[in-house]
Amino acid sequence: MSELPCTNDPARHPIRDDILFDDPLRFVAIELTEAGSFPRERPLASTEGELSTDEWIALFDELYSLGCLELTIAGGEAFRRADWFRLSKAVIERDMELSIITRGLGVTGQDIDRLRQLALSGLGIRLEGANRNSFRKATGGDGFEEALAFIERCRSMLDVPLSIITSFSQANFDDVDDFIELLAGLDVLWQVQIAEVDDGAFLTAEQYRRLFDNLAEAVLQHRDGLDIAMMDDLGYFSLKSRYAEFPKEWAGCQGGMKLAGIRSNGDLVGCLSLPANMVEVNLR
Repeated sequence: MSELPCTNDPARHPIRDDILFDDPLRFVAIELTEAGSFPRERPLASTEGELSTDEWIALFDELYSLGCLELTIAGGEAFRRADWFRLSKAVIERDMELSIITRGLGVTGQDIDRLRQLALSGLGIRLEGANRNSFRKATGGDGFEEALAFIERCRSMLDVPLSIITSFSQANFDDVDDFIELLAGLDVLWQVQIAEVDDGAFLTAEQYRRLFDNLAEAVLQHRDGLDIAMMDDLGYFSLKSRYAEFPKEWAGCQGGMKLAGIRSNGDLVGCLSLPANMVEVNLR
């Protein structure tokens, strides 16, 4: 699961006047459904045990009362829920900023029209390969061209900040240059992180070092004008002198503090990237 970058900037996210405690919850990411785009992710049509529309809306009321300012809807694939648009509007109606994360596969014209009706603060598009072959290796399925077409549709039809989210594994860790060439000039933020995969596909220490060095150099050089956001799992406070001040600030993991995650069945975690053994409680 991926989350759009959050910021502690008090100018963008001031504490609301009606909140009576000093350090309230600010960001929430929800896994609207487990149904995904590829068999290796989750069952394509598995919705058993998911929170209902009314349960989600009741949770939105509670989250707002706790001070939540920004909510991210993700999956699986959020558009596979027939009520995704109704739930998206419910978030905005409660005066919370809304972001959506999608792979952009199987998105209909009606989905695009509905996205245009929403005042989104961000749209994240997951792209795991810089070409057809690495996309298939990373996801276990096809859809590279469809994902690129969706990105272009969003750029031309939506007035919303776009992020391309890439999770690196053994399938694509050497594709940094190819990704930069693909994304340069698109006026998007490239968010990069480590994939949550089985041990056999997880990066080795040497692969991790090569990936970090390539990404850090790209960030420092601002290659091709592409803005790159490296998530917490790509390191901080490097021992290499060239990267000693990269990044310049890190406030620490905000999971369970200003950030919370809610899975489709109501499980509450500090962050949706945390494993099942770190579930705090089921909200039902």
